[in-house]
Amino acid sequence: MRNLGLIIVFVVAAGMSTAIFPLVYWLPKALACRTNADPTAFLTYCNSDDYGDYEHGAFYWNLEPEATKALRSARILFLGNSRLQFGFSTEATRHYFQEKNMPYYLAGFTYFENMVFIGRLIDQYDLNPDVIVINADGTFFSEQLLSTPAAMFIAKQNSLYWRTLYGYLLKAAFTRIVRPICETFPFACSQKLQTLWRRRETGDWLWQGTFAELNRSIPIDPATRPPTPDEETMRGFEKAADSFLRTLRIRRQCIILTAVPNSVLTDEPIADRLGERFQLPVIVPHLDALATLDESHLNAESAERWSEAFLRAAAPMLDRCLRK
Repeated sequence: MRNLGLIIVFVVAAGMSTAIFPLVYWLPKALACRTNADPTAFLTYCNSDDYGDYEHGAFYWNLEPEATKALRSARILFLGNSRLQFGFSTEATRHYFQEKNMPYYLAGFTYFENMVFIGRLIDQYDLNPDVIVINADGTFFSEQLLSTPAAMFIAKQNSLYWRTLYGYLLKAAFTRIVRPICETFPFACSQKLQTLWRRRETGDWLWQGTFAELNRSIPIDPATRPPTPDEETMRGFEKAADSFLRTLRIRRQCIILTAVPNSVLTDEPIADRLGERFQLPVIVPHLDALATLDESHLNAESAERWSEAFLRAAAPMLDRCLRK
């Protein structure tokens, strides 16, 4: 019996050290992530190998119940990747839907996320909005492409799944304690790593001052974009889009395609092709003097103008689809 007791003590101690050591090792590094003062937001991404993504696991494992509740309640869903998030995380978007008292959610994700992961969330949470807006770029409509975070936990065949879950549980705790830690012990927080924060209620990103400076501006240059995708590639987009659209319980006239402007991809022809093929409305405002933060994501001023123009053009469709 004495030996059995020693074995139990050893197993418990080993288990506790296995669980605690990664936290002790990881926490000081994570404290380098820049903080945001908005209490309604959680740390969705930190540009560090030791933190990286949180938002994928937060939604997949329901680690942010307020956020998933808002996602399920939204009557308008915006789907895409980081370009969609930067393009619609604006005062223009918030003001438009606040005036109409209409719940919306920006469900774009980092790491070039696409229909595979978002489709999992639609099934998991039984999402059934009245309107869906899709940023139809060259990554969204793909049945094979899987982002780095999603690949780690969608497949459950090996221990990587459980190690990944443990890592996301650490991040769920960290996003709740990082502000008080840094307020109480500012010397412990270097604030040197870029971060993105997500509002739980609407899904929009808070990035100004934590990811990039507000006034950073690189004019969009269409000449730097690659050519329009070839016919074989377009057919691949059509095949993937057909598969995804069949899963949506929503009228086709209420699925709006767009292409958020940038300098690195030629997306508008994809939206036009899929709109024609599946009889979907396409709205891509053309504005002068748009600029990005990094050639890929609209800066604050351009995102405000572009999202306002999009919502103004989409208003009649939104009104029809939301009228019940």
